[in-house]
Amino acid sequence: MPTATEQAWEHRYEDLHSARITSDEDFHSWLLKWAALEAEIYERGTALTRDFQADTSNEAAKKARRDFLTQRAPQLKERHDHTARMAIELGKAFTIPADWQQVFLYFQVIAEQSRQPSGELEGQADVIAGEITTLFSQQTYELGGEAISAQAVTALSASPDRNKRQAAFLSSRESKKQIAPQVVAKYQASLDLRREIAQRGGEANVHTYMWRLLERFDYTPEQVRQFRSDVRTWLNPLLVEFREKRRELLGVERLRPWDLAIDPFGSRPTPRFSAETDVMRQVTRSLADTLPGLSKQVAALYAGGYLDLAPRPGKAARSYTDYLAHSHKPYVQMSLQPTPTSVQILFHELGHVAQLSGVAPGSPFWHYFPGVEMREFVAQVFELWSLSQLPQFFDFENEHLYKVRFYEQTLSRMSSQCIMDEFQEWFYTTSEEVTRERMEEVWQAISDQYPTGVDRSGLPDSEPLTYLSQQLVRRPLVGIEYALAWGWAFSFIANVEADSTQAFGQLGQALSLGNTRPLPELLRTAGVEFSFSPQQLNRLATTMRRALLSA
Repeated sequence: MPTATEQAWEHRYEDLHSARITSDEDFHSWLLKWAALEAEIYERGTALTRDFQADTSNEAAKKARRDFLTQRAPQLKERHDHTARMAIELGKAFTIPADWQQVFLYFQVIAEQSRQPSGELEGQADVIAGEITTLFSQQTYELGGEAISAQAVTALSASPDRNKRQAAFLSSRESKKQIAPQVVAKYQASLDLRREIAQRGGEANVHTYMWRLLERFDYTPEQVRQFRSDVRTWLNPLLVEFREKRRELLGVERLRPWDLAIDPFGSRPTPRFSAETDVMRQVTRSLADTLPGLSKQVAALYAGGYLDLAPRPGKAARSYTDYLAHSHKPYVQMSLQPTPTSVQILFHELGHVAQLSGVAPGSPFWHYFPGVEMREFVAQVFELWSLSQLPQFFDFENEHLYKVRFYEQTLSRMSSQCIMDEFQEWFYTTSEEVTRERMEEVWQAISDQYPTGVDRSGLPDSEPLTYLSQQLVRRPLVGIEYALAWGWAFSFIANVEADSTQAFGQLGQALSLGNTRPLPELLRTAGVEFSFSPQQLNRLATTMRRALLSA
């Protein structure tokens, strides 16, 4: 049952639509009232998603989210879109505030894409994304005919016993095979909805529709295609070199998919903590050396229950951060494990907290959300910076060798992100019928262009069913931003190594701007060049190859 505040949302939209605006001052006040309303609505949707992903088996939370998405959200979106069209028209008669110019680029996209309402279709697509999250979160595993937990599979994947690693890999593969028909059916249903949304929005296909909606104003699909080509040229051969080193250290004739989770480099980390609270105490101490106030902000969020880190059955199998916009509270959901990788993921998510917390106080709703590229750049800065902090959390036999492994994983992630981006470009532009067989065929053809040094002979095509991803439907087209952001993050860390105080000071200035400047200017303010150049990838490759040669 909607609260009194929620019931008033429609009336507040009506007040905005009937407002008499005769001056710049009226216009600016009107924009702020709209921003306050959108913050409340966004927080409601976010809070419902937070409750659902905290326990995907909670039927009440699932129903509350589904009801909001299918019953309230479509009407609210129609009013939101009407208000965006009104804002564009008002912007022709009155002065758009200087710090709203960037946001108005987004309003223009909304105004052009919303002539035919599609809120009910978007609500249905969001419900399907939640259903896919549930399928992944409730996967079951077997080993030797006996049920086994996901945590046990993960542990076996890193076992020194190669037979156990292979058994864990095959268990994971079988688990994905079990949900594959349902996931693909939901992909198809979501794609049908997305195609209709794009058509209503006047766009040629879903790819073009989402490209504009994601506010990719500063680069083109052609530049992304060239970037993917440069990754294949500069980084995939380096990944093969890392994988060859892995093969040598493992002492195996051929590197197989079940040989990737074990650490053969010999870093051998031992946790220096025994509880989640120990981790968070050290996290806040580490963050004190970064952005002013971030350490205290993170400590307060943890104390207030906004950092949900404990693993538990039914919790969504993902790590993410979002924003309770009306309350001005970022929150994090993930399952923290006693491993360096998991601690780095925590720092990645706290990078998102830093971005949201760094926006100038009192900023209107949309200013908290620069493009995904900037948000991921900040998150990956903190993930990369955390390499220097890991000795505070773990005792290593050789800290440098962990860095070598991290670089290998980063190269693998960048390659995977490019593969997924190329796959999404096909998925969201093709007019053909998208069947499971066709998806596997296209995925394999794309993957074959990105050598990884792993021998998959004797395994089925598309092994290990890696085209099955929550990302494809939950966040259409998102993914390449992560690969792009790594180059910028490495450049920033070089600045930190030269002068940490100055580097984080520049980052703080960039964050305070929020979504008021184009991406190139935000990066430049942070002390980093906005670049897709192969030279940037080559610099990244040089850093990684140097580490590999000393392993």
